[in-house]
Amino acid sequence: MAETSGIAPAYNPEKHLPRCLRSIQEQTIFDQMEVILVNDGSADASGRICDEFAARHANVRVLHKENGGVSSARNAGLDAATGDFIGFVDSDDFVEPECFARAYGAAMRTGADVVCFGFASVWGDEAVMKVVGGEETLFDGSDKAFTALFDKRFKYFCWDKLYRRALYDGLRYPVGRIYEDAYLLPAVISRAQKLLMLPDVLYYYRMRPMSITHVRDGRLNQWLEATWPLVELAKEKYPQYLDLAWGRYNIIQLRSLDAIFECDHFRKHPCWKFQYRLLRKRLGPLLFQRCPQVRFARRAYALAALLCPDLVAAYVRARCRKNRGLLTYEH
Repeated sequence: MAETSGIAPAYNPEKHLPRCLRSIQEQTIFDQMEVILVNDGSADASGRICDEFAARHANVRVLHKENGGVSSARNAGLDAATGDFIGFVDSDDFVEPECFARAYGAAMRTGADVVCFGFASVWGDEAVMKVVGGEETLFDGSDKAFTALFDKRFKYFCWDKLYRRALYDGLRYPVGRIYEDAYLLPAVISRAQKLLMLPDVLYYYRMRPMSITHVRDGRLNQWLEATWPLVELAKEKYPQYLDLAWGRYNIIQLRSLDAIFECDHFRKHPCWKFQYRLLRKRLGPLLFQRCPQVRFARRAYALAALLCPDLVAAYVRARCRKNRGLLTYEH
């Protein structure tokens, strides 16, 4: 049985897949790894590229399945994985040669069940940043590991971490949803006895012009829905951190409003009425809950969004104009 399993779901990434596979092959512990490529019903040449890569390497397997979305593909990889630890690599991203070796070595050295590492956003095929500074941090104990979910360094992505595979027993990503990482990660992390944060940048996330991170349609409400399990988990297991969980929920509620206000005709956004009614209903908690993550300026923003949404929308569009341009930039 391999020590680590790398899972790479692939859906039509023909253009960037070779770079991803090259970075996996360059892993310093590649020969000791199990690599599972999941071809999620790709209509391009991705399936063939995966098969050719597997034919050259005995430790690589390809799973071909009908298209079911990234959650379905990751779940297929989880079902097939045999390594003690697992990590994910999206097929249009790439990783440092030391990624799996450094994360696995850190887990062995500290006994961590989850190892988080840094990532950098890139447009092209080469890394633009490798060092972010900071210190290694160990969250020792299940309650401490849970608090990592509220650390500003923690990101709600599955691919910037290495996990003990047992944490996923009985847990799978929700099929048919977006923000699937945010939905499942709290449950996974709540099972960890130790979580380690490394300052090293080991993963390179390729900026996508139409990333679902910037959803502008009716699925936006799923972002807030995906945050609710965190609140429920805090209520059930860690009530001492419930204020922090509500803080995360409040932040996502306000970020959802940001996304709506960025639209030129925000009142026509399919989620506007729901989000506006929710803001009116939850204004009290937003203003007065003990949530250290929600700064005074954001609380004032919530009040202004309710009282004069047109003015706030104009402000948000002006502030985000440059960033919105980046979403349609292709290198």
